[in-house]
Amino acid sequence: MAQSSIMLGQQITASFDGCSGATFENCERLTDLLRQVVTRLGFEEVAHLSHAFSPQGSTCVLILAQSHIIAHTWPEYRALVIDLFACGTIDFTPAAELVKAAVNASAYRVEERTRDIEVERA
Repeated sequence: MAQSSIMLGQQITASFDGCSGATFENCERLTDLLRQVVTRLGFEEVAHLSHAFSPQGSTCVLILAQSHIIAHTWPEYRALVIDLFACGTIDFTPAAELVKAAVNASAYRVEERTRDIEVERA
């Protein structure tokens, strides 16, 4: 039997440095920002969960019809990381620019990875 590769989706990890401001520091505002990203990318939210840590930091998760997006903040390092996985391919650049402006980031970098599996074909 021959094997072939099937693309499952694309994984994006976006790291934002030098972050500040209300959106970066507030869990509810960060969740709202993720919703703006989801809308900009044309995805659909089906559920969400957020947690504010004490004394600082937060994690926000949106479950998507296409998979998920997660944001983690580290205020002590002024850092934000967004992890996104979705079926198909993703052009994250417009969303990254939106996030950069919203959290007053000084810089960001995006890593992309195609997720696939090998399957046997008859």
